[in-house]
Amino acid sequence: MAINTEQIRNIALLGHGGTGKTSVNEAILYITKNIDRLGNTPAGNTVSDYDPEEIKRGFSLSTSLSNVMWKDKKINVLDTPGFLGFAGEVVSALRVCGNAIIVIDGKAGVEVGTELAWERATDSGVPKAFFINKYDDPEAHFHRIMRELRDTFGAAVCPVTVPANNEKGVIVDVVNQKKYTYDDKGVATVTDASDEDVENYRPELLEAVAAVDEELMEKFFAEEPITTEEILKALRQGLVDGSIAPVFCGSATKLWGIDTLLNIVADSFASPVSRIYERRVVDGEVQKVKIAEDGETAVFVFKTSIDQFGRTSYFKVMNGKLTSGQTLVNAQTASVEKFAHIYTLVGKKQTEVEELECGDIGVVTKLANTNTCDTLSKYGTMKFQPTTYPAPYYSMAVVSPGKGDEDKIAQGIYKMLDEDKTLRLVNDAETKQLILSGLG
Repeated sequence: MAINTEQIRNIALLGHGGTGKTSVNEAILYITKNIDRLGNTPAGNTVSDYDPEEIKRGFSLSTSLSNVMWKDKKINVLDTPGFLGFAGEVVSALRVCGNAIIVIDGKAGVEVGTELAWERATDSGVPKAFFINKYDDPEAHFHRIMRELRDTFGAAVCPVTVPANNEKGVIVDVVNQKKYTYDDKGVATVTDASDEDVENYRPELLEAVAAVDEELMEKFFAEEPITTEEILKALRQGLVDGSIAPVFCGSATKLWGIDTLLNIVADSFASPVSRIYERRVVDGEVQKVKIAEDGETAVFVFKTSIDQFGRTSYFKVMNGKLTSGQTLVNAQTASVEKFAHIYTLVGKKQTEVEELECGDIGVVTKLANTNTCDTLSKYGTMKFQPTTYPAPYYSMAVVSPGKGDEDKIAQGIYKMLDEDKTLRLVNDAETKQLILSGLG
């Protein structure tokens, strides 16, 4: 199916470690029929945590990429690690995503990682939403967490999908006023929601969307009805300009609320051209330059991974369209690189494609002289603003366990430096030691 840029949604899953980001990604893949079996993190069989070290530790170590189709929209999902030592993966994902969904544990509520995710998304200029996960837990408390979110992040936080009153496995879509009742297989029966189902949260939603538009504000104060179409339009505008942070709820492992989340993502989340401009370096200064869907092809490499099969570069098409076999010039190294084969990913599964539209995300292998944060374009004249990574604060000396191991250690370290841009390696002149610094 051919898609255009307006049909693309790029979202990053952020949040504190252990909130269930990988499970949310797994549920999205399952209900969109990209996988036929629902994996889980403890069993080590999820799509996005495929690295042996991730399976062993039981949590994400790097950002993984998946893509799904929902309501004729292509949704690229970047599942990021939640633990603080992997913050470089988070900011890399935010550099190319137009939307951030911050996942929250329905029992724990707002945690340190929640606030850090909000700050990083805000610093990157990325619209934010919340998904309160694990609502199947008997100790989950949606109402308390909603209060915490509004107290912490302000009145921009507004409910979009909420749990029904005293009914487990029932989610209410406050926007469309529909009730989703899930069976034990996660399949929903959809009915009209009653006034009682939405009475506690509908006013907060209407107040938030009314603040986006003067006409809606007048309607709100005059107590005139605001239509679903007007709410969806205001939600999208509010998401794009950051004045609204919608809240969703559900349970990824039970598949509750995942379909309602995807409905709003498809209808109201920002496309790659919603904000019109992209940040480029022009004459040494960062400037906002209009995105040209039909213009010169340019891609930005936001992540690099290296394994026994070679080098894989993750990129976003920032301008124009990329086609298989196209030759581009690296603005940083002046090297000419051929994109002989381009792929989309679902976890580690590669699917070769002939072209990627402006705003889409893909991978390419065997680029010889291209690193993370490099820009490649048709004439090598474009250069997009590189990702700003957090500074390392934890340092240790690297000591060889035995003679003759220095070369092996050096090769391993330089591979790490290629993959993780928060790492620094210096040769301390005073101690005559190699000092490796990172985030801990």
